[in-house]
Amino acid sequence: MSGKKRLTLCVRSNLFIMMLILFAWIFLASCSGVTETGNPCPAGVCVPTVSPNLSAGTELYENEEFGISIIYPEEWSFEEIGEEADAKPGETGEEPQFAIEESFSIVFRSPADYATTAFISFERLYVIPPSLYAYLADKYPDRKFIHYSTMTLSGYLYDNPQAGENGGDLQEYFFLKDTVLIHIEAEVFDVDRIRFASLINGIMFK
Repeated sequence: MSGKKRLTLCVRSNLFIMMLILFAWIFLASCSGVTETGNPCPAGVCVPTVSPNLSAGTELYENEEFGISIIYPEEWSFEEIGEEADAKPGETGEEPQFAIEESFSIVFRSPADYATTAFISFERLYVIPPSLYAYLADKYPDRKFIHYSTMTLSGYLYDNPQAGENGGDLQEYFFLKDTVLIHIEAEVFDVDRIRFASLINGIMFK
């Protein structure tokens, strides 16, 4: 085979491979989209295809009941707090629009002297909100929320202008899938910002 023919075949082969990669990327992008409510794909019919990896220096926490997993820095500690629930809708005179059926909380702490802490609550609502923003507007009418996305989730951030008890930045994050709400309350210090960001990016709905 002449050099010219080999070059032509090589170019065509490379173009074919590039086209396959492009089509695969388009397919994955369409499948891993998020809705306003923070659900991976509309109606939860598509599992996120882009997710954090359990790599060196990380550990995995899983909660099967709520269908949530968290990849966190291995040097961070965590403690399971326990369960609680609101009164059932109709049992009280002033029940909230979106009452919590059950919840479970854990707290992650960094090993730094001024430890960053992240209290993470998994909350199962009685009804599915029209959107995550509708839920937040009902529960926190005086707050201003910022849209916030991770590798797998889309939700909202509330950046509290007040300093935390230990002088850190107070931040709250909210993500929703169907009736399951993830609520994160954190006090973050500069020394832990990168690790904290990896913790938030490691939160996934199964």
